[in-house]
Amino acid sequence: DAGSSWGARWAVARRELASLRSEKTILLALAIQLFIAAFSSFLVVGLVSLSDPGAVDGYRTEFAVTGDDTDTLLAVANERDGVTAQRYDDRGAAYDAFDAGAVSAVLDANRNDDGQLVVRATASESGLRTTLLVVQLRDTLEHVERVERQGHVENSRLEQSPVPVPDEIEASPYVGFTYTILLPLLCFLPVFISGSIVVDSLIEERQRGTLELLRVAPLSLADVIDAKLLATAALAPLQAIAWLLLLSFNGTAIA
Repeated sequence: DAGSSWGARWAVARRELASLRSEKTILLALAIQLFIAAFSSFLVVGLVSLSDPGAVDGYRTEFAVTGDDTDTLLAVANERDGVTAQRYDDRGAAYDAFDAGAVSAVLDANRNDDGQLVVRATASESGLRTTLLVVQLRDTLEHVERVERQGHVENSRLEQSPVPVPDEIEASPYVGFTYTILLPLLCFLPVFISGSIVVDSLIEERQRGTLELLRVAPLSLADVIDAKLLATAALAPLQAIAWLLLLSFNGTAIA
């Protein structure tokens, strides 16, 4: 009946929880998550340093700026931290410097027929250095776009004033990394680990021949799987809550 079936499921679930204490997989997974949560501040600094060169002091990128309209690009680039822009009157000389490794990228700035500033960027095709370079290029060109928009607003003859361009807000790169990568990692990792534990447990039961013994009880194979899922699924939210509390203790604000 239903009562005996649930009792048998609960017995299998308790047996599964008891066996987890000796499982090296779950212990290793818990140790990894504990390390991530306990040393989150150090991990954030290190990983953000790889994805955001501006977060690392002393990193500088040399740009070669050429073209017919380079004033805005030069002014903005030389104001950015970690960026040095040098004007080249000759496009060929700029690309020669790029081929020789004297500069990291070539920015060719020109005005089109509509008066828009068009910038063509040339950088290396692959490598970690290119990834870091793209971040700085994107940041520089976004500020050039902001300056251009403000200039168009000031020079336009509109009957009504347009919506002003918002002021730039200096935000820490560590905040975005913490709340978009680190927190989801610690919340979803226990779920994936629980699923893998169930699969490993079923494979181990089958290899040992104990899976058939479990089916002698008033349980089908689906009931056995349900009981194992119940045991491991109960651990996932407990792990996530524990990691969030540890992050909060380390100074990461958790709402």
